[in-house]
Amino acid sequence: MKFKLTTLSIFSLYITAQLFIGCSTIGLSTRHMPDKTSLSQRVTALWDARVKKDWATVFEMTDAAYQKTESKTKFIVKGGLKEVLDFTIDNITISNDNSAMPTATVMMRFTIFKAGYKFKPVIQELWLFEPNNGWVLNKTAMKNKKPL
Repeated sequence: MKFKLTTLSIFSLYITAQLFIGCSTIGLSTRHMPDKTSLSQRVTALWDARVKKDWATVFEMTDAAYQKTESKTKFIVKGGLKEVLDFTIDNITISNDNSAMPTATVMMRFTIFKAGYKFKPVIQELWLFEPNNGWVLNKTAMKNKKPL
């Protein structure tokens, strides 16, 4: 009887642990999953915010290091000088997807209206997976990037 009680106790602990592990992932938003689908959703959300001229949202979707060096107010003012009309994601490549902080390269095409002219640049964006924020635009690494 003593053996059965111990076996039953161990089995109960095992089932309880499995329930906690399984339930711990329920309700996680896709921004906390470092996969291509969640990255595509974040890229789309950021570019939708650009089209809507919601520069505060765009700023919030940048990496933490960049946010420490750039004021949100200045970022919003600079964003207001351009008008993004549309966009297309051409390609997404995730690197280091098994590391604690995966990175990704996203090729974008978009139409922008600036200084009275429409431009259709192609750019390469760098994205970073931050454990507390999910996928964010890696503006720190992109400071010197120009349209391709």
